[in-house]
Amino acid sequence: MKTKLYDIITRLNPILFFILAVAVLVIMLSEVLPGLFPARDHEPQLKVIDLNDSNTTRDIPAITYTKEFGRNIKDTYVFELKSSRIIHRRSEDAMGYTNASAKYITNESLLVNLLFAKKNTRAIRLFPQDVYIRSVAYYEEGENKNRLYRDKKLGKNIYAVIAKDTNKDGVLDRKDREDLFISEYDGTHLSLLFKDILSYEQIGDDRLLITRQVKGEKEFYIYDVANDELSMLDTKMK
Repeated sequence: MKTKLYDIITRLNPILFFILAVAVLVIMLSEVLPGLFPARDHEPQLKVIDLNDSNTTRDIPAITYTKEFGRNIKDTYVFELKSSRIIHRRSEDAMGYTNASAKYITNESLLVNLLFAKKNTRAIRLFPQDVYIRSVAYYEEGENKNRLYRDKKLGKNIYAVIAKDTNKDGVLDRKDREDLFISEYDGTHLSLLFKDILSYEQIGDDRLLITRQVKGEKEFYIYDVANDELSMLDTKMK
């Protein structure tokens, strides 16, 4: 009996050794690979839930903002409203609810709206319904004696915004259409400046360089903020 048991153990030893070696190798790789292939920076995104689906309407928490002071511009005080979720109410009966949790996890509070306040005046929201504001360029008079180089003058506020889940993948992120909006320094007269942009940057006093992509080719535009003039640059290879 002992001889049979010994024979079984002897036969199993190579198998047990192989399993142990594989386990050790897996543990070592799990420690080494993250260093060799670092994870990409997380792209903030908002999960979209259809409120028409009864399964998603149960126990929806009330929206909670984080209100942070953004900028004092002349007589106006700008506050940034941030949240990890937003609620959309459209003109039709359809509604959309977004949440940066569950499958698409982020610990970041995303900028979803701006509040413009003045003394003895009721504050106004920039957008009637919350959106994903990716970046803001605030009004700048272009004078700052405390810096070696003065700031570039900017006579309006500029906003890069993702407002809709245009590719219908269930999240708001850089894969969706990004639009450029413009307003007065106090948030009034908000209007759409340019649809479907890749990026924008201020390149001089009241001048923006706007980049978009059409059929795989990049197009470049110069926008004169002071004169409200948009011009396309001819960058085609001839």
